[in-house]
Amino acid sequence: MALFTWIRAAWRRGWLPGAVVLLLLLIVAVLQLDSALGRIEAPGYPAATLGSQFRIDTLSGDVRNDRRTAWCVWTQDIPNAEDAATARAANGDPGPFDRVSECVKAFENASAHDHIKAGPFGAKARLLMRTYVVLDLCLVALYTFLFVRVMSYLRRIPPSVADANVSTATALERATARPWLWVLVALLVGSELVEDACQFALSLKSLTPYRIDLLNDIAGFAAIVKWAAVFLAVLLLAMLTVHSRVCRGWYRWKDVVPVRLQLAVTAVLLILLTGAGTDQVQDALLGLLDHCGTAVWTPVAVLVFSLLLWRSVHRTVLTDDEGRPPVRQLTILVLAFALACLGLLLGASWHRLWAPAALLGLVFVLSLLAGARLRRPSGGEPGLTAARADADDRAGIPEGERRDALRRTARRVAALPFVVLGVFAVRAAVATAVVGPRRSAAIALIVVGAGSVVLGIAMPSILNGFEGGNQGWAQPPDAGNGRSGLYFLLAGGCAVFAVVCLSTLTWGRSGFLPSHVGPLAVVTLFLSLALVVLNEMQRWAELNTPVAGFRALGLSRTPAFTLLLAWFVLAAVLDTTGNHDVRVRESRAPLAPSRELAGQFEKWLAANCANAPQAGRLPLVVVAASGGGIRAAYWTSGVLDKLFPPTPVEPPKGSGCARTDGRAPVFAVSGISGGSLGAVSWLSRPRKADPHSHERVFGTDHLSGALAWMTFVDLPRSFIGFPGKDRAAVMEESWERSQGELAGSFYATWQQPGTAWTPLALLNGTAVESGCRVLTAPVQLGAFDRPIGPTSCTRRPEETSSSDLSPGERNDGGPTLIDVRGGFLCAPQEINRSTAAMLSARFPYITPSGRLTAGKCGTDASMSVVDGGYVEGTGSLTAIDLHQELKELVDCGNAMVYHQRKPAACPLSAPPAHKVRLVFVQIDNGYNSVAATAAPGRPHELSVPVQSLRQAAATKDANARQRVYEAFGCRNYLRFANVRGPGAQAPLGWVMSLTARADLDRQLKTVADSGGGAHTLAGRLRAADARCPEGD
Repeated sequence: MALFTWIRAAWRRGWLPGAVVLLLLLIVAVLQLDSALGRIEAPGYPAATLGSQFRIDTLSGDVRNDRRTAWCVWTQDIPNAEDAATARAANGDPGPFDRVSECVKAFENASAHDHIKAGPFGAKARLLMRTYVVLDLCLVALYTFLFVRVMSYLRRIPPSVADANVSTATALERATARPWLWVLVALLVGSELVEDACQFALSLKSLTPYRIDLLNDIAGFAAIVKWAAVFLAVLLLAMLTVHSRVCRGWYRWKDVVPVRLQLAVTAVLLILLTGAGTDQVQDALLGLLDHCGTAVWTPVAVLVFSLLLWRSVHRTVLTDDEGRPPVRQLTILVLAFALACLGLLLGASWHRLWAPAALLGLVFVLSLLAGARLRRPSGGEPGLTAARADADDRAGIPEGERRDALRRTARRVAALPFVVLGVFAVRAAVATAVVGPRRSAAIALIVVGAGSVVLGIAMPSILNGFEGGNQGWAQPPDAGNGRSGLYFLLAGGCAVFAVVCLSTLTWGRSGFLPSHVGPLAVVTLFLSLALVVLNEMQRWAELNTPVAGFRALGLSRTPAFTLLLAWFVLAAVLDTTGNHDVRVRESRAPLAPSRELAGQFEKWLAANCANAPQAGRLPLVVVAASGGGIRAAYWTSGVLDKLFPPTPVEPPKGSGCARTDGRAPVFAVSGISGGSLGAVSWLSRPRKADPHSHERVFGTDHLSGALAWMTFVDLPRSFIGFPGKDRAAVMEESWERSQGELAGSFYATWQQPGTAWTPLALLNGTAVESGCRVLTAPVQLGAFDRPIGPTSCTRRPEETSSSDLSPGERNDGGPTLIDVRGGFLCAPQEINRSTAAMLSARFPYITPSGRLTAGKCGTDASMSVVDGGYVEGTGSLTAIDLHQELKELVDCGNAMVYHQRKPAACPLSAPPAHKVRLVFVQIDNGYNSVAATAAPGRPHELSVPVQSLRQAAATKDANARQRVYEAFGCRNYLRFANVRGPGAQAPLGWVMSLTARADLDRQLKTVADSGGGAHTLAGRLRAADARCPEGD
């Protein structure tokens, strides 16, 4: 208890929790800055961080070369061109590869007095390194101070006389005597100071090669000494703690068990704020101050959650109640029968009600076997008297020190949400605060995060003051007053928030409230409401005597949470239909079958004035847009807007061609996930100049409404089941509110005669049942999916017969591909453009799988569709399938131009006047690394199967890229991608901060639709012609 007493006293004084949280903040900040250095890359060279420079063999030639390379990568000018792998920029300046290569060679060729100067981009690296050094020095001072205080205290505690290891403890006390302790501290501090001084010197703008190598060598030796001292310090601290016997009973777990629910819900918030493998949460935190609504409502939501954590402990553990008898057997039986009948009578959507009915039936049978009576429990039931006594004991208010300990625990738990929010807000902003963009906003967020941490540290003292005051709402319960007014008031506020959110989303309103408060506030208020519901369940389980069936299993309480989990799992098993049908509507006029590819090609030729003598060599552009949520949608739409703006284009005079727009060169766009959404948004825009349309459409919060529906509707639906729209439909409606054209018909876009050319949208999903691609498009490209079904794409090719094909239909096209049109959507069925994009972007669990049924197509088949990125994330496979079908038409037309083939031999109605060039444009958005990967070491045999499966799955995108490159050729392969940088990066999600948008906008400025720039389509094609070998 001695150590606990010391920690408790320090906690009351306030400095220990502050020091620990400050230590955590410094560690997080240092790691983020080091990670930012690792995002500075040059093609062909490995990325590096300061932490990766630590090696045991610090003087080896390989280590020295790696450190030289890292310094050159950090300090040389890396342009922001989307083709970062290009060796030389268009203006003749060295590209990043050459620039870093020249820097590395300078170490071998330069004399001892020649200086290597850092490039302009080195300013960001230098600033990151210097900030890293300053924070690391603060970290050293803080952890050294804590180490000295703890060691000094432990040495003052004598070992137990009965301890058999007294001699060991005495030896440890001598080993940690003041002279030796200060030697260890001197090693820790001295090595850290030397290492930080060398790292700071490496951030200078101009250094000689000899000095760079010397500084790196000294820093390497200092790091070895530092980590050896850290290891020794931790070892001594652990051993002295054990042999001083201070950990025995240092914290009483019986004070933690009553607040297990509160700790579990807080842990959920912690896990969510870590990001759990995604950068969406970090970017949402980065955008916390972008709008007044999120800046106000997020702290309010955290405050509500914190107060509910505090008062929920009072209501469950510190309220005086009476134990209650077990639930009657007849009540259980009637309730089970009623739920079973409701699930049967209300239809398939309510079959999940059979799950609680089955569980109640199981409890009834168990209790019956254990001797329970049907109507009223009696004292003759086994274990009833003892169980009732236990319930009465749990219902009473704890007395004395235990009551005070539980009150302290409640106050400390209430402090956690503010501490967690503050730490992760600082984590999200620290790198951006140093290198930008929008540094001032990031600095403001750091201040707010630090304030949240300070408030969290002070929260126990603040609540203690309220409890000791005259405010009745804050005082703990007593024997005559439960004082749950604040608890129910906050719970009612959360319920009202949920109702208002759902009403705005249900009745087609603007969805203002969820998007106004932001995703973090929505999730936090949901956790607050869930805490109340679960807390009441726990309270009921604590007060009620368990039924005979549970007592027979040796349980002293009703396992409420176990039953809830079993209900959830069993309901999912019993539900055979689901509640996530794709939004399908009836078309006013019956739609024609999928458009033939030859007819679409001729329409494209006409739109591009291919028969006019003034026309030049025509590039027929096929675009593939990678997935990536809102980042992909924003980037894809922005790049397409830049290259092919939807502004009117006048035809050549005297050509007789119709007026078109800048989208005419594009024949088709194959999209995945957010790339599909960006492509559909681009092709749906009216013909007018609007360079900021992508900012307006995708700068909106599309996540909060879906999160509100998922938590307040779809989650309860997973327990009881009921019909209605799901969160995917809510997100589609959000897209439609941002761009009204997305509510228009998808297939009818290409069915209307006399309309201008619209590029074909090839939107790729994945069939859950088979793992094949699912294509939502105005043309059919599947080869082996006849007759179309959920698993038809997996049939053996030799099993396909002519009876499976329509008259005149050929058995060619893309393998492992299912065409939605004709298989699951038949006339007069139609879908919105937003729905078509969502079929490609359903990535669980933010959006569920979408179910399609083929009732209108004459079968009872059904198929569930998820994100196309499960198959491959680039959209290139479908582009290859299109190329295979289109190349025959293009070659035929080109042969007609040179009179190599008679017009009768081609399916084209008229010969074009000029040759068509098939061009492929890949739009990537995932900040793909251009750095060289380190040589892999020998794999451990135990991990070979798992590693092989993981790496084989990781090659799917590379396989698609190489195949499409081979199909189109080097000269016709263009790639537009965003570049990694040390600052903020756009997230994979459905909402973006202003900082992330600023990074994408900065990179979009390099793309242009006209002029002599190197980043126009014509400029990129000229560069490809010059770069690629003849005939490739």
